[in-house]
Amino acid sequence: MAEQFELLMTLQPSLRPRIAIGILGVVWLAASLAASGAMPGAPQAKAPIKSTLSGVYLEEQAAKGQEDYMNICVGCHATGTYIGKVFAQMFDKRPVADLFEFLINKMPKDDPGSLSPKESAELIAYLLKINKVPAGTSALPEDPAALAKILVELPAK
Repeated sequence: MAEQFELLMTLQPSLRPRIAIGILGVVWLAASLAASGAMPGAPQAKAPIKSTLSGVYLEEQAAKGQEDYMNICVGCHATGTYIGKVFAQMFDKRPVADLFEFLINKMPKDDPGSLSPKESAELIAYLLKINKVPAGTSALPEDPAALAKILVELPAK
């Protein structure tokens, strides 16, 4: 900005006000476009966040998740590890995508990264169910971008 000011000062005095107004106009236009989200790379308005309390998984997903849990997870993780206060401290008020990324990248402990997106979604459905989160009428997505729009919220005790 200092370089532009120095350049402005080297121009004829009669042109300075017009150029300064032009520069301010460009700055105002850029700021307006960025604020409206019309400028490429500008921050976009956040998509609405859906709550897990609105029913974001199917009972069938949770049942399959329980099977996955018993076959893959229970050897290292007792069921009580993911119920109530412990689960709430780790994931309440966070996007479901955080839990999904944790499972898909760090679990199981003896073979991190080996869970499929489908298994991870099923396990999340099961974890939500055992935490008294109601099931819904559509399956929990396996897509991290879609899961980022769902907030983990647990029922009041």
